[in-house]
Amino acid sequence: MGCMPPPRDELLRRLRADFRQSALIGPPPEDAQVIAMREVRSELAGVADILKTTGEQIITMAKLAASTVGNLERVYQETSALRHSLVDFKQESARASGRLETLTKWLIVFTSAVVLLTVALVVHDLTR
Repeated sequence: MGCMPPPRDELLRRLRADFRQSALIGPPPEDAQVIAMREVRSELAGVADILKTTGEQIITMAKLAASTVGNLERVYQETSALRHSLVDFKQESARASGRLETLTKWLIVFTSAVVLLTVALVVHDLTR
């Protein structure tokens, strides 16, 4: 039974004694290695902050790029639809222009025929 841990009261008494001794002695002297480690930790914390900020900026830029790509795709689709509409309009306009030209030619023929018939009637009435 020699392997049993010391009783709780004994542990508390030892801790109190160790605490009192360290309080009387003061903080342990810091050596160059401890100071260097603190400086390295401080620098690493600064680097971590920079990396965190850079990461957030990268995420923001990626979101902005994705949004821009989505907007460009919508603009492309809209301009493509407008381009198709313009082509359709040009084709309809060409057909309408062709019809109008044909109707104008028929109107000229009809007007010429009316003028010829009118002249023929006037000549016929004058010759009687």
